[in-house]
Amino acid sequence: MHLFPLDPNSSALLDGHPLPDVCSRCGQCCFEKEYGPDGTVAYSDTPCEYLDPETLLCTVYDDRHACKQGCRSLTLEVLAEGWLPAECTYYTYFSPGPPDLRGCFS
Repeated sequence: MHLFPLDPNSSALLDGHPLPDVCSRCGQCCFEKEYGPDGTVAYSDTPCEYLDPETLLCTVYDDRHACKQGCRSLTLEVLAEGWLPAECTYYTYFSPGPPDLRGCFS
C-alpha cells in the first residue's frame, strides 16, 4: 500500500480536530481510481459523473455517499493511503518538508 508520512506535529492529528480547508478545487479527488494488487492507487482520466466539469465541484456533495458507491470522505487515513495524488494541496499540507504551504491557508 502506498503511504505518505504524516507530520506528527500537525494539530489536525488530534482526535476530533477537523481538517483545515486547504482544497484548491482541482477536482482530482473526484476522478475514478482503484487499488492495484500491490496496494497502490491507480488514477484514471475519468471523472465521477457528479463532478461539474466547469466548477470542478461535486453536484451532489451533501448526498455524495448515497449517490456514488465508493465516494470517500477526506480523512487523514484516506490521505495516508495515497487516495489523493501527491499534487493535492491536502497531501502537500500534511507532508513534512518542503514545499511548506501551511502559512498560505489560515
